[in-house]
Amino acid sequence: MGWIGTILCLYGSYLLGDRNRYGFVCLFMGKLLWAVVGLTRGFQLDLLVMGVVFCALYVRNYRKWVREGVRPATPNCSTWKVRSNSRRRTAA
Repeated sequence: MGWIGTILCLYGSYLLGDRNRYGFVCLFMGKLLWAVVGLTRGFQLDLLVMGVVFCALYVRNYRKWVREGVRPATPNCSTWKVRSNSRRRTAA
């Protein structure tokens, strides 16, 4: 279960880097799995607290994204600039 949680957290971080809101879902589920690992493997309080606190932070951050209207990053072709070759200098 720990490896699944780790993979979910890594993938969630990757998605957030692309401004994808599903990253929060992956992170939340990954840390929730780590909290379960903390409960089931000899009651490791540090893993349990870490999982719960991070889940609370992910919920807070998602609400903040929604409140501020953060949009997913999409390429806007109308703003792309084509580099001109006219700036190249040729040896004389």
